[in-house]
Amino acid sequence: MSGSAWIIPARPSQEKGHLACIGVWLESLMLRTRTLSTIMLLVILGVSASGCEAIGGIFKAGAWVGALGVILVVVLLVVVVGKMRG
Repeated sequence: MSGSAWIIPARPSQEKGHLACIGVWLESLMLRTRTLSTIMLLVILGVSASGCEAIGGIFKAGAWVGALGVILVVVLLVVVVGKMRG
């Protein structure tokens, strides 16, 4: 065995100094940013989807109230016209 076999190879961070540490930190930051962005997107989609359902429900209820209002007005007109003639 030669003497060089006993030398422990340096870790990449020791070879490159602080730049490797900064690179690892930036990769970690980018991963966290990507994860947070994905979570935010899912939350926004979830909230907007439930908001659309709520608005749809309001419009359905409004359509029924409007239809009942029209029927009520027509019935009242028929009653008033009937009393005027009778």
